[in-house]
Amino acid sequence: MSAKELIRTLIVDDELLIRQGIKHYIDWEKEGFQIVGEASNGQEALELIEKVSPHILITDIIMPIMDGEELTRLVKEKYPQMEIIILSSFSEYDYVRSTFQNGVVDYILKPKLDAEGLLKTLKTAANRIPYLQKLAIQENSKLSIGQKLERMISGYEVCFEPGEVENMFPYRHFFLFGADVNKIPTTHLDICKNEIERIFLKEFPFGTFYTLCLNQSIILIVLNTRSENNDKVVEISYHLAQSMEKAKFALSDVFEEMNQIGEAYKTLLQLLPYHFYLNYMPLLMERNLPDPPNQVAPFNLEQFTNDLKLHNFDVAFMYLSSYASELSKCYTMDIFEYKSFMGNCIFNIIILLGNMDLDVKELDKRKYTYFKRIEEASSAQATLQILNGFIEAAKQCITAVQNHC
Repeated sequence: MSAKELIRTLIVDDELLIRQGIKHYIDWEKEGFQIVGEASNGQEALELIEKVSPHILITDIIMPIMDGEELTRLVKEKYPQMEIIILSSFSEYDYVRSTFQNGVVDYILKPKLDAEGLLKTLKTAANRIPYLQKLAIQENSKLSIGQKLERMISGYEVCFEPGEVENMFPYRHFFLFGADVNKIPTTHLDICKNEIERIFLKEFPFGTFYTLCLNQSIILIVLNTRSENNDKVVEISYHLAQSMEKAKFALSDVFEEMNQIGEAYKTLLQLLPYHFYLNYMPLLMERNLPDPPNQVAPFNLEQFTNDLKLHNFDVAFMYLSSYASELSKCYTMDIFEYKSFMGNCIFNIIILLGNMDLDVKELDKRKYTYFKRIEEASSAQATLQILNGFIEAAKQCITAVQNHC
C-alpha cells in the first residue's frame, strides 16, 4: 500500500449505534484504512459499492430488505476480489457459517467486538487482496528497516532483503524495551529519548540497539545481543528504569526471531499499565510480576447502602476503605474500571447522605474536584488516598450534624 493508498472500507448494519461504534473503535486512517460509506441494508450497500468501490465490506448478517447472506453471495459473484467480514450475534452462528462458502474472511461476534479484534481482522482481509499485495511488495522494497519493524509491530507482514536483518542485528537474542512516556510533556520527549539512548550507548557495548517511536506515548528499543549477555540486559534495563522516575518501563522476555517482535510488543502493552498498581517496581517483566491476588468478591452495594441508612457509618466506611484497599492490589484490573468504582462510590455516598437530610453542600461542591483528581491520579495508591480523604471529609460532615442535634 503506497503512502496515499488507503484501504477503502464500507460498513453495513441496520443499527446506527453499531455503525457509529465501529467508526470510532480505531483511528482508521492512521492504521491505513478509510471508511468510504455506510449502509443500513444489503440493497443500499449494493448501490454504494457501485459508487465507492470498497476493498473491504463489513456487514451484519440479519438486516431488513436484503440480509448479509444474500449481500455476500451477490458481492462475491460480481466483485470476487472484494473481502468481506461478517458481524454476527451468538445465536446466528449457523446462519453465518453458510457465508464462508462464499469466501468471507472471518466473522466477528458483536458482543465481543473490540478495537484489537476488529483491527486484526481488517489486516487479515487487507493481506488477502491481490492488488494491495502487489502495492505492499513494491512499497516494502522502499522501506527502511525501521519502517519495516514498525509495520511488523503493527501486525503487517513484512519482507526483508537477504541479510538485511543480520547486518543490523548480528546476534541471536532479542529483547524489546518499552518506555511509557505519556506523563512526560511533549516538549521533553526528545530529551527523554536521547537520555535512554545515551545510557544504552554507554552501558550496552556488548550488543546493538535500534530506537522506534511509534507514537508520543511509547518509546521502544530493540536490543540485540549474545545469549551470555541476557542477564546484563535485564540489569542495565533495571538501572535505567530506576534513574528515570517520570517514565514507566517494561522489558519483554528474550526472543530469537524478528517476526516475534509483534508478540513482544503486545506483552509490553499488557505490562506497562500494571505500573499504575505496581508503581514501586521500576521495571516490569512477566517473570518478576507478583503472584496474582485472590479474586476480590463484588462490592456489596446493598449491604453498604443499608449500613449508611441505618447510620452505621463507621461500619460502612470501614468496609469501603478495606474493599478499596484490596482492589488496589488487583494489578490486572482495567484502570478505567478501577477509577470508575472510586468515583461512583463518592457520587453515591453524597446522594445517600443528602437523602438522609444531612448537610452535604460542601461535599457536593467539591465532588468534581474529587472526580478530577481521581482521573489524573497516576497510581492506585494515589487514588486510594483520594477516596480515603473523601471518607474523612464525609465523616466530618456527619459529625458536625450530629453535634448540632
